[in-house]
Amino acid sequence: MDKFWEKIAVVGVGLKLNAVQLKATKSLQTKLEDIFKALEFHVRYERGTFKSGYCILEDQNVIVINKFYPLESKVNVLVNILRSIQPDLAQLEPSQAKLVRKLNQTELQF
Repeated sequence: MDKFWEKIAVVGVGLKLNAVQLKATKSLQTKLEDIFKALEFHVRYERGTFKSGYCILEDQNVIVINKFYPLESKVNVLVNILRSIQPDLAQLEPSQAKLVRKLNQTELQF
């Protein structure tokens, strides 16, 4: 199994951050979407029977998330993708960079 996926698990209730539970909320989802927008990614919510992920389509970074996923799954997909792309924090506002650093230190647990 790929080392990346060994470290990541889908979470049903939220992210555990240094013994503090970080809840998957609409506000957190919006903050993650704003981070991706600053990184020039397009986040799209579409219907269908597919797994969420990201790709590069005609020189555009596109993230496609199943719109029928529950909120927790949508947030976890965004966090997993954010971790996998290892963004340049210099492109982000200080508050966004702080959130990215915080999420990178978070272990996803059931």
